[in-house]
Amino acid sequence: MARPNDIPFSDLLRLLDPYGRDVSAPSRYYDKAICAAFYYITTPYSPIGFYRKIMGEGWKEQTDGFSQLLRRLSLVLMMTNDEIQSMEYDAQSCKFHPVPGAVRENSYQKKGEGSRESNAKAILGKLLLTEVKPMHCKAFFNSMTGTYAGSTIRQAYIALGAMFKAAKENGLIEKHPMDGVRFDSPVKAVDEIATLSNLISADTRRSRFRKSRGAYFLKISHFDTCVLT
Repeated sequence: MARPNDIPFSDLLRLLDPYGRDVSAPSRYYDKAICAAFYYITTPYSPIGFYRKIMGEGWKEQTDGFSQLLRRLSLVLMMTNDEIQSMEYDAQSCKFHPVPGAVRENSYQKKGEGSRESNAKAILGKLLLTEVKPMHCKAFFNSMTGTYAGSTIRQAYIALGAMFKAAKENGLIEKHPMDGVRFDSPVKAVDEIATLSNLISADTRRSRFRKSRGAYFLKISHFDTCVLT
């Protein structure tokens, strides 16, 4: 997830320049050449917030103004747990505002956040530590299969195992309830994972409007830049 201090502003402009040649990323010893059709950038800042953090208090008087960055961005999306909203910049207020009618439900985020918690509460929530058995743990992981990626289930497996290990070491339980419970869920294939472009309508992707804590999908000429926060 990008932060304002991660890259000098001049390098950022050169990287996103749709007409630039011999684009490269600064690195130790020698720069790395970049030949990319898409750029995806994740950040917790809106584009104007990102720029102001880089430039500091005198950001309005800078030679390389925000317009230099803004003209490289044709679509900005703000993502929350509930919505995916297209945004546009208002020069008078120096803020991004929602584009009327350009919003859709973020069903993917809500699905993950809601069902993980409900699955855990439904199976383990009413049990005392001493009452949890291997069959309960196995049922919990089985309930996640098909909904979550293998890496997500693995994280839950590690977290739950560490919790029960600490409980056993502190004398709260005599036996680890996950003994014999194996993790065997494979990581989802690439084509099973929803991409951001699938969340945006074709009409929105084709348009050239410029669309703040959230995710930003930006398009520059013949390149595409995605900024997510």
